[in-house]
Amino acid sequence: YLLYAGAISYFDIAMIVVDIADKLKDQNIAIMIKFTGGGNAESFGKLKDYAARKGVLERIEFMGYVSDIEFHNLMKHAVGLLAPLPENLQSVARFPTKLVYYVSSGTAV
Repeated sequence: YLLYAGAISYFDIAMIVVDIADKLKDQNIAIMIKFTGGGNAESFGKLKDYAARKGVLERIEFMGYVSDIEFHNLMKHAVGLLAPLPENLQSVARFPTKLVYYVSSGTAV
């Protein structure tokens, strides 16, 4: 599986992850994507609808918040860790702390 950690409320980024699942499906690559992190019911509903329209809902597992121990275990066993950043001013200005966690896990980012 691939792992994405982040709030579903950052809908533009979450949509990129769904688009990745769609591209992998188009290339006949069968791999799950696990989402960790939170979000409100509306965001989850919108993202699930988007994934269903793309035909990849069955390839995505929404795990919600997980403990630190479980998160580190998920990172350790993932094939790769996803850190999509859209090309915008917010992405340029942010310091993606998530990348520090990802790189320290030893799993491909």
